[in-house]
Amino acid sequence: MRFSRLLPGALLPGAAAEALSEGSTPAAGVRRSAGQKVRLFIVRNLIWAILLFVFLVFSLTLPNFFTLQNTHFILYVASAIGLLVFAESLVLISGSMDLSIAHIAGLSSMLTGAVTIQWLPFLPGWTGIVFIVVAGAMLGSVNGFFVGRVGINPFLVTLSTFLMYNWLTFSINRGAISNVSPLLLTVTDG
Repeated sequence: MRFSRLLPGALLPGAAAEALSEGSTPAAGVRRSAGQKVRLFIVRNLIWAILLFVFLVFSLTLPNFFTLQNTHFILYVASAIGLLVFAESLVLISGSMDLSIAHIAGLSSMLTGAVTIQWLPFLPGWTGIVFIVVAGAMLGSVNGFFVGRVGINPFLVTLSTFLMYNWLTFSINRGAISNVSPLLLTVTDG
């Protein structure tokens, strides 16, 4: 059963919501009542109200929250999470799930830090970017192999790699990697 069929009809846009609630394709002239339109508008845009509420609460309670520097930092940190969410959304759209995506990112980062800072500190900074992409692709391809080729349930595969990658991350280094080489920072600092 596909994931989209598990959602209530009111959460799906347009004709798909009516098709799921009616059990068939809706007629061309079907109209929604004003109450249905308001509820659908609220469900579709609720995230913006929550975001505005959180932003206002933090702006009123923290003195340095509503600054350009903090907004830049929030967007900088959210960009990495946004890329992970984009990748996970592709998996969810296909009707599956990936539990190990955060640990793939963590292990890729830890491997890159260990290789470029502790094990091979003479490498130029741009090799860290190449290495983290290759490491993430290789770790993700382990999931793809066992799900796509072997045919194991995606939940079990990603749960297993979730645990395995978490253990590997902590076995490489039990904390943050410090003393970052200036060569690694030249790509990001301009």
